[in-house]
Amino acid sequence: MFEFLSTTNLCAIQDLLESAVAKQQIFFKELLDGIEKKEEIREIIREEREEKWRAEERAQHLFFAEAMQFLSQKLRADDGSAAPSAAGVKVPMCASDNFVARAPCFKKRSKNWKRSEVLQLIKIRGEMEERFAKSIRRAALWGELAEVLRSRGVRRDGKQCREKWEKLMSEYKDVVEGKKQKGDSPYFPELWAALMERGL
Repeated sequence: MFEFLSTTNLCAIQDLLESAVAKQQIFFKELLDGIEKKEEIREIIREEREEKWRAEERAQHLFFAEAMQFLSQKLRADDGSAAPSAAGVKVPMCASDNFVARAPCFKKRSKNWKRSEVLQLIKIRGEMEERFAKSIRRAALWGELAEVLRSRGVRRDGKQCREKWEKLMSEYKDVVEGKKQKGDSPYFPELWAALMERGL
């Protein structure tokens, strides 16, 4: 068949075939590249979904842990209120039996906490979290925490420490649940860091 074709025609046919093959190769390469890109996009979307799911799972775990801790503190509040309260009343620092005269000697702090005091409370309470989690009666632990604070210049009794911590955790819980913004809880970053550091 090809014996009737001239050399020029054969070259033209060869060029045409090579051009067709080259175009076909380019087509298949672009097709494969498109498939690979789609697979990459699918993989990225899958990883993003998994990361979002893991983040939601961590948030749910944190919320559950905080809710359980908050509930436990409320249920055990009666156990921790008597002893620290009594300690705060029965330790006068002077000999007078008169209540008015006794107050200046005890130098009881007001209910308002300074920021430096709250930061110390968060730090120490975070360090003692494991002991609080394992303890049923926490009055002694709150007393111990108050002693540590006292050694650092913060004069608060166990009851004050417990009440302040419960208030902080209540605000923190509202932020986690979305009831409040982070700005509504001035100590949210410190609480988050203290709790996350211990895997809570």
